[in-house]
Amino acid sequence: MDDEKNKESRPNAVVMRSCLDKNWILQSNQKEQIGNFICLICEQVANNAMELDCLQHENADELLIVGETCLRKYLCDNRNVCPVDSHEDCLYSKSKLAQRQIGELCVICPRQFEQNSQIVTRRHEGKIVKAVMCNFKGKIREVPDHLENACPLRLFDCWFKPFGCDHLCHENKLQEHLISNLKLHFELATKFIESLQHIIQQYQTIQIKINQSQVGQLQLENEKLKSELQLNVRKEKENYQLKQQLQQCEQQFYKTNFFQVFFALKLDISHKKYTYIYHSVNTEMEELKQLLEKSIQQMHTKDKQIQLMRTEIEQNQKDIQLKERQLLEKENEMKRIQQDNEAELLKCYADIEIVEDSLGEEGLEGASSSSANENREQLQKIKSDEKEEEKEAINNVSKLPPFCFQISKNTFSLPHSPSAFKSFNGHSSMVYGIEYSFLDGRHLLCSGSTDMTVRLWDVDTAEQIQVFTGHSSTVFCVKFSSYYWKSICSSSWDSTIRFWNIETGKQTQILNGHSNGVCGFQFSPFRGGQFLCSGSADNTIRLWDIETCKSLYALDRHSNSVWCVEFSPLQSECNRNKDPGVIGGSGYSICSGACDNTVRLWDVETAKELAVFQGHSGFVRSVKYPRSEIICSGSNDKTIRLWDARMKEETHIFKGHTGCVYCIEYLPFQNNSDLICSAARDNTIRFWDVRTHRQFYVIKGNDKDCGIISLQCSVLQSNKQNNRNEDDCHDYILCSGSYNGAIHLWA
Repeated sequence: MDDEKNKESRPNAVVMRSCLDKNWILQSNQKEQIGNFICLICEQVANNAMELDCLQHENADELLIVGETCLRKYLCDNRNVCPVDSHEDCLYSKSKLAQRQIGELCVICPRQFEQNSQIVTRRHEGKIVKAVMCNFKGKIREVPDHLENACPLRLFDCWFKPFGCDHLCHENKLQEHLISNLKLHFELATKFIESLQHIIQQYQTIQIKINQSQVGQLQLENEKLKSELQLNVRKEKENYQLKQQLQQCEQQFYKTNFFQVFFALKLDISHKKYTYIYHSVNTEMEELKQLLEKSIQQMHTKDKQIQLMRTEIEQNQKDIQLKERQLLEKENEMKRIQQDNEAELLKCYADIEIVEDSLGEEGLEGASSSSANENREQLQKIKSDEKEEEKEAINNVSKLPPFCFQISKNTFSLPHSPSAFKSFNGHSSMVYGIEYSFLDGRHLLCSGSTDMTVRLWDVDTAEQIQVFTGHSSTVFCVKFSSYYWKSICSSSWDSTIRFWNIETGKQTQILNGHSNGVCGFQFSPFRGGQFLCSGSADNTIRLWDIETCKSLYALDRHSNSVWCVEFSPLQSECNRNKDPGVIGGSGYSICSGACDNTVRLWDVETAKELAVFQGHSGFVRSVKYPRSEIICSGSNDKTIRLWDARMKEETHIFKGHTGCVYCIEYLPFQNNSDLICSAARDNTIRFWDVRTHRQFYVIKGNDKDCGIISLQCSVLQSNKQNNRNEDDCHDYILCSGSYNGAIHLWA
């Protein structure tokens, strides 16, 4: 097997040879046709023929033809010596005539020729060979285009090549490779994601160190500037004090001079003595004036220095602000890069989940027959244990009322220690859709699974009534038809919506129009459910007329797969008396949730988008719209969110689940719709109060269920007349579908 893979992975010998294999060409031509085109070096048919034009060969009787690649290699290895007479300075030119004639030769596909040779060899060895055939017959000049675009024998890269898988194989073996190496591909994708996370962590660590060093350096520079500024302020104060001292000295001098002159005149001092005193005083005054001027000049110099320092400080402050802005921009860029990487990681996880879901049990069965046998034995053992537990549970509760969920006008009661009251075992993998109904005096339950089947169950006996087979891929959503009596509707990853007759078990109708898997659908609350809206992995929502099997329109504003859809109640009671519109949906809207992490609202009659609600950071798995003003959504980000449809804003976030929230339900109270329940991959069912925004109850699923991915809470109907008043209790049914294929009723 490894040898065959290696042979598939290597390039074709005929195609990669310097010149063309004459055995290949002789399959469709005579020797006389190629006799003049044989390469003198490799003795094969010349590829891109060249003619030797050396003067030494002027008298040659025939053309001297060589292949271009052979000639260039020969001249390089032999220092430009002619391959015919071994003389130097070999001259050559392209022979266009020979090239055209060679190009017009008819041949079969070179890959088919090589494969035929291998088949003959293997048959001689006694091996049975199954191979894809290429029927190409054309001219040599057409071969490159055929090999590149049309040849069925060309090799394809594995889909997981970006993650490290270098496998090459034919197109018909690519699916087999994907299935048999599912675990390897998952490990490669996981390693790729881990490497991305490691790179992000390294980048963040380096950036933090750079930011810390830059901030520290700026702080040191700022401290230095502050100290210099304080020094300049002190010098300013000293200069001011010097000015005051000079002024005092000058005033004192004037006083002293005045009194000296006065006493000199008063005491009749001699003129000489007076002149001497006068000159000495003037000299002292001149010295003081010079000292004052010098001090003033020093003060001006200091003022200029202080001004320069202030300018420098302002510039440094601007630089600091610029650095802070740059740091903020870098932080924003890091956040953006982290968000992009997280989006890329989510996309990788989504691709891996889609591959797992689409391959389903086929990939597991193709991976290893021994592991499949072990899984079947374990599954049989688990089923037998479940049947024994179910019998014990039925014996223990056979004398109790059918279900213990009871609601009165003012109270809501749940059991203190809830457990699976009944289990329905038949599906072999994930149950994505379930629904309860009361038909012909029987309590019925329908379910859809990744095992590609739709099943009908008797709730009272926990027995399987029908198995509907026809889908070729995962069944995502199932509902009892509100338009056709005794009919079940289902949607699948095979891009179809199908209707089944409950009594005959046969398919009665099919809706085709989506180009990818159909994830969820809902019947219209008007015109008796004649219309159906569906959400698909082709990123669209379609509205169907069930009567004509036609799609009325498609809504295409989502940028990723649409996972769930829901009709709204009538927006206003006054609309009941107005024109019902073309399809009877005036006043109604469609709510959708998708893998682009958004919830959108659409007008049924005009097909216009009314609102976009953004806030979830993961796929939106479920939406409910029981009242005209409040929308509820559950997501892969483990949260449940409430949205105000009128204000177009988020009003609350419920947090508590530790896994993806797959399903949400409003409890079907007649006078109160403020309680919701949710199911998640963390294997719990949680109950929430919309008014108080609190979680008030949790049901833990069975450990072997591996998660709860579908849920429904409905009124338990019966044939008996209901004589209870509004204060009486009413019975309800709570059922869930699990990851391992089991369905449970809770009591």
